[in-house]
Amino acid sequence: MAHSPVRLPLPLIGEKLHSTGSQQFHGKRFISSKTMKQTLLVLLTLMATTSFAGDTTFLYCFSGLGADERAFQRMELPPGYEARFIQWIKPEDNENLDHYAGRLSAQVDTTRPYSFLGLSFGGMVALTMSRQLQPRQIILVSSMSKPAQAAGIVRFLGKSGLYHIFPFGLFLIPNRFVYEAFGAKDEGTKKMLAGILKDTSIPFFRWAIGQMSHWPGVKPPPNCWHIHGADDKIIPANIVHADVLVPGAGHLMIYDHAAAVNKLLAGHLR
Repeated sequence: MAHSPVRLPLPLIGEKLHSTGSQQFHGKRFISSKTMKQTLLVLLTLMATTSFAGDTTFLYCFSGLGADERAFQRMELPPGYEARFIQWIKPEDNENLDHYAGRLSAQVDTTRPYSFLGLSFGGMVALTMSRQLQPRQIILVSSMSKPAQAAGIVRFLGKSGLYHIFPFGLFLIPNRFVYEAFGAKDEGTKKMLAGILKDTSIPFFRWAIGQMSHWPGVKPPPNCWHIHGADDKIIPANIVHADVLVPGAGHLMIYDHAAAVNKLLAGHLR
C-alpha cells in the first residue's frame, strides 16, 4: 500500500530556524534538544500506528469441494490481513492428498507472513499442507480433521468404492434436496451455490470424494482454530470438535452467515 509523504516538524539544514527551536554555536544553527525530542516522538508514533505492506499477513483461502472464491465474496478480514485464493489444479492419476497438497503449495508465498483458512474440503487440504509448510494459523470453517466426521453418504460412497461409478452429475444439479443439504435457504445463497455446482468439474469431484474417504486425517495442531455451523448437514456438528458453533448456520455459513463469521474472524485474527 502506498503512503503519502509524512511532513515532520523538522527544519531542513540551511533554513531559517526559529529561536525557540534552534541554538547557535560558533555562528551555526543547530536543532535544540526540545525540538529533537518532539521529532522523535512523532517518528515513534508513526512507526507504532502505520501499517506497511511488509506487515500484511496473507490469508490463503482454500475453497470447498469443486468450489472457488465465490464462496468467500462476503468474507471481510480485519486490518493487517489480505485474502489470497488457492486455485484448484487437476489431480494426477492415482494422486493422494499429500502429493496434491505439495503441488498446490507452489501458490503460497512463504517469504511473507501467511496463514491458512480452509472451507469444507479445503480445510482438509489446508491441514495436509500445514504438515509441509509452517502457516502462522490454520482456520477451519465448516470442515473436518478426519474422514469419520463426514456425512454418512460420503463415507459410504468412499468405502464401498461406488464413488468411481456414482452419477455425481445428478448431485450437482440444483434442486430442493441439494439446497437443503447445504443449508441454502435464501435466494442469494441458492444462486451462488447453483453457479458453483454448474462449474464444478465432475472428475475433480469424484477424486475429492475418494480422498475424503481414504484420507488418514490430520490431528489439528495447536495453532488450528475451527468454527462450524450448528445445523451443518454435510459435516454434522455433533461429530466434529469445533472451537465455536454458530447457531442456525449450515454448511455455507461463510456466505449466508457472513456477519457472524466475520465477527469471529475479527476477534481471532488480532
